[in-house]
Amino acid sequence: MINNKYRKLIWGLHSDAFETSVVYDYVIFTSFVPSAKRFVVHNNTKRNWPSLGRNVKTVLFTNSSQLEEEFTEAGWDVLPVENVSQSGTPILKFMYMAVTKRYNASFIGFANSDILFTNELTKTFNFLRTTPGLTIHIAWLQEEEQMLQM
Repeated sequence: MINNKYRKLIWGLHSDAFETSVVYDYVIFTSFVPSAKRFVVHNNTKRNWPSLGRNVKTVLFTNSSQLEEEFTEAGWDVLPVENVSQSGTPILKFMYMAVTKRYNASFIGFANSDILFTNELTKTFNFLRTTPGLTIHIAWLQEEEQMLQM
C-alpha cells in the first residue's frame, strides 16, 4: 500500500510520466497474461474485485488486447505492461509508479490475480485510513527517499 506521503515522493521522482489524476478511495491492481488453464481464476477476479464497491478502482496490467477489451467491459482500467524482468514478469515497482501517477487514492495496492476479496477488505482500508498515527511503509520507496537525501 502507498499512502500520500510516498505518493508525493514518487510524483517528484517521476513527474514526466504524470497523467491526469483520478480520485478514488482505494486502487487495487494486478497483472496477468491470457491462459486457458487460468481462465476460471481470472474470470472470478474480473467479477469479484469490482464488487467491492464504487470507491475501489480495479486496474489490470496487460499487453493482451483480448484481456483489455474483456476487462474494460467489466469496469476495470487497463494499463500496458511497460517494464518486465528478464523472464518476462512485470516489475512491480514500475506498476506501482504507473498507478500512483494516474490515481489519487488513500491506498494503492497490488494483489495476485488469484486473490478474491469480500467487503471486509474495504472495512480494513477504512480502519487503516481512520486510525491516527498508523503508518504503512514500503521498503523500495524508503530506499529511493534515502538516495535523494545523499
